[in-house]
Amino acid sequence: MAITGARQIKNVASAESWMLEITGFNSFLVHKIKLPKKEFEIIERKGGGQTVPVQQTGPIKALKWSFEAWIPTTGEERAFLWDWNELCKTRDTTKTYKDCTVTLIGPNDDPIVRWRIEDATLPSLEIEEFESSADNKKLLNIKCELTCNDITQESV
Repeated sequence: MAITGARQIKNVASAESWMLEITGFNSFLVHKIKLPKKEFEIIERKGGGQTVPVQQTGPIKALKWSFEAWIPTTGEERAFLWDWNELCKTRDTTKTYKDCTVTLIGPNDDPIVRWRIEDATLPSLEIEEFESSADNKKLLNIKCELTCNDITQESV
């Protein structure tokens, strides 16, 4: 029976968390992440007497990804992300490109899968302040939209 087979697959979504490491900064947890969609351009070629164009895989398209994190209003994460975003104005890739690692953490704090993201930049940063109901501390919800040149998945 198909349903029995499906029930045997463990649902890790209920107890997962995400850890983000950025070159030059300490790792921190994020509560929402959208990994890049890896997609290649399609190139149509025709010629040499062909009547039907041939489609081939071309270069990789620009990769966009995003994450959201709750951080303290005075946290070093806020300053780091703000400064990184400001560097994008310079268009100096030696300063703006940073490699990142995203790790899916399971219910026992064990890494499940890891992605390496190459040459990430942070062109969009949105900051919202809110108060934590648990301890009445002010926190920031930072929404970051990023681009990168490549992503690879690793087993852990």
